[in-house]
Amino acid sequence: MFENDYIMRQIRGMAAVLARLLFGKSATEYVLPAETFGEADRLHLELVKRIEEGRLEEAENLLFDRLDPADPDTLKVALDFYARLEKLDPAYLSAHGFTEDDIALGLAHAAGAFGHDDAARVFLTFLSEKER
Repeated sequence: MFENDYIMRQIRGMAAVLARLLFGKSATEYVLPAETFGEADRLHLELVKRIEEGRLEEAENLLFDRLDPADPDTLKVALDFYARLEKLDPAYLSAHGFTEDDIALGLAHAAGAFGHDDAARVFLTFLSEKER
């Protein structure tokens, strides 16, 4: 239990650091615009629906299919996605084929997809040391 809490705190911390560095805020929640919806907004809605339906792996695959390094809003969507997963009960995650390590790896890979390889490398190093 303690190890899971520690991993989840690390995930929260990494998401907050990325949000602060990239967007100048520590909040990871994606906020939909009041009027016009773009691709990132539609992606966000699709991901939330899949999370609610327990289709977590499918949601993550969709996220990586649609991540666009030219559109920073898709990274905001990724941060929101992993923050939502991090808040789920570990038993729920497990029942739907996901673990805390999957969340951490996904977050690191999303950061790397946007050229933030140093942040991804630090987090992946942390994960590999945890397993020792």
